[in-house]
Amino acid sequence: MTRLCLPGVVVAAVLCGPAVGRADELADLRKKVERLEAENEALKDQLVKLKKELAEARGKPAGGAAKTLSDRLAEGAVLKGDAAITNMGKDNFSGKATLTINERKDNTFKATFRSVAEGKPDFEHEVTGTITGTNVAMKSVSPPNPFTLNGSYRDDYLSLQFTGPITKAKVKLKVE
Repeated sequence: MTRLCLPGVVVAAVLCGPAVGRADELADLRKKVERLEAENEALKDQLVKLKKELAEARGKPAGGAAKTLSDRLAEGAVLKGDAAITNMGKDNFSGKATLTINERKDNTFKATFRSVAEGKPDFEHEVTGTITGTNVAMKSVSPPNPFTLNGSYRDDYLSLQFTGPITKAKVKLKVE
């Protein structure tokens, strides 16, 4: 009988040995899966946080709705950008432009429009404006040279057409 048991013990050891080793491997794999799932959840939370930060940086509130032109032209807002200017079609030059919102009431506002270009006199005038959806219409407050600034808001930029008695310009501004 001892002889019969000995081969049986050897057979059991041969068959059970790998199974015990595999049970340990399986337990290790389960622990790794649990750790990876926990890390995945942490990364998902971090992704949600980063998406919110990115949306806010792009001008969208945390809720996800994009800021409107009306939101962008809040009192105190400063928009800066470039201007491509022509005087009677003869004198073409480029410069920098700024629109500062001084007062705001409903869909109307008062602002200061300023344009500067190298070798040219600075241009600074008060304007009044009206916001209608994604469009804005502005006009100078006082003579001697009346002008209008009309345009629309798209992709975080306000694109305007400046029209005066002699001067015309294309202005592209972004909220700072």
